[in-house]
Amino acid sequence: DLEAIRDQYPDRRAFYVVTLDISAADPTGDAVGWLEENTRVVGEHTGIHLFVSAQGELND
Repeated sequence: DLEAIRDQYPDRRAFYVVTLDISAADPTGDAVGWLEENTRVVGEHTGIHLFVSAQGELND
């Protein structure tokens, strides 16, 4: 549960590594929607996406 990870460590930055398999694991799209609303994309390489939580965002 993505919210549980965030809530367990509210003062820390969390990274989420996601592959396209997330569509098969979560056909409702709820996880992708949560990531879009609560994180920002750090990067992508060969279908592997890295997101970072809004808390303690990376400085560009």
